[in-house]
Amino acid sequence: MMKTTKSIRRTPRSNRYGTLLVDLLVCMGAGSVVLLIAVQILHRSFELSRDSVQHSRTLQTIHRLDLQFRSDMGFSSMFDSAGQDQWRIQLPEGTVVYSYELGVLVRRMETLAGEKRVELFAFPEDATLTIRSENQSRKAILQVSQPRYRTEDRILMQCVASRRDS
Repeated sequence: MMKTTKSIRRTPRSNRYGTLLVDLLVCMGAGSVVLLIAVQILHRSFELSRDSVQHSRTLQTIHRLDLQFRSDMGFSSMFDSAGQDQWRIQLPEGTVVYSYELGVLVRRMETLAGEKRVELFAFPEDATLTIRSENQSRKAILQVSQPRYRTEDRILMQCVASRRDS
């Protein structure tokens, strides 16, 4: 008797595993959420960096203005208002006029020899500047403030300068 063998076809098994479309969509969704959060964090850090640079520039401007205003008032012989948002200081070497327009304080000096100099002090556009005099123009107070949302104004600078007695 002859043995008959069955011919069994074997299909080779692959070591690869397939993924479902749902699995791919879940991975892509999770990746896009992580990417969105990373972009938001990066955008916020750029905003904070820009605000930090602006604040640093404002502090440098305040420091320059403080030194200049105190020096002008220290050597002044007269201080008075020269109109709305303008103040005049008489110095031994000439006249200094401070004027404030749209976030920029302009210091114009004209010497007795006719030489003119202009210096700019830039502040944020929403900043307000006030100069008031006390004690018959012997003392001047320069204040720069910036409005805050729903709170009182934030004072960026307050400089009290007095004239020296000769």
